[in-house]
Amino acid sequence: MNLPCRSSFVVCLILAISSPTAFAVESAETTDVKIFSGEPRLLIVHGYSTSHYWWAMLQRKIDRYAGGSENRVVEVQLCNKGGTPISKRMNVETGEPSEAWKAMLTPMIQAEKGKRPAIVLAPESLQGVWGDFHEGIRSEDDLERIDQGAMAIKQYGE
Repeated sequence: MNLPCRSSFVVCLILAISSPTAFAVESAETTDVKIFSGEPRLLIVHGYSTSHYWWAMLQRKIDRYAGGSENRVVEVQLCNKGGTPISKRMNVETGEPSEAWKAMLTPMIQAEKGKRPAIVLAPESLQGVWGDFHEGIRSEDDLERIDQGAMAIKQYGE
C-alpha cells in the first residue's frame, strides 16, 4: 500500500468523551481537569490550517449541550496558522518549541493563568518531520517513519 503525501493529510489527536463529567486531561500543572464540570474552561484549538472551521462547530455543539451560548462556561478559541505543521511548531529532534509556538500558543495559555484551565486540542500534520515536506510514511510497513511520527506527536503533546 502506498500512502500519498498530501497537504490535507492530517493527524488528529482525538478526544473521546465517555460521560460529561468523566473526561480528565493531564498536564504539568494539574492531573484532573474535567472539561464539563460546570466550571469555566478554555479549549484552545492549536493546529494546522485544516482546523480553521471545526473549532466553531465544536463551540456550537458544546453550547447546545450546555443550554445555549448565554450559559457558556466552556469557550473554544482558535489558535492556528496555515503552513505550520508540527515540524514548524517545534524542533522534531529535541521537542523545543519554535517561535511560531511561542508567539501564538504560549501567550494564550499565560493569559488564562489563575482564571480557568486552558486545554489544548491539537489536530496536526506530520509534514516536514522527515525533512522534505513531500516525504511521509511510505507504507504500513514503514516502521521507522511511523515511529518517528509517533515520537514527534508525543514530543508535541509533552
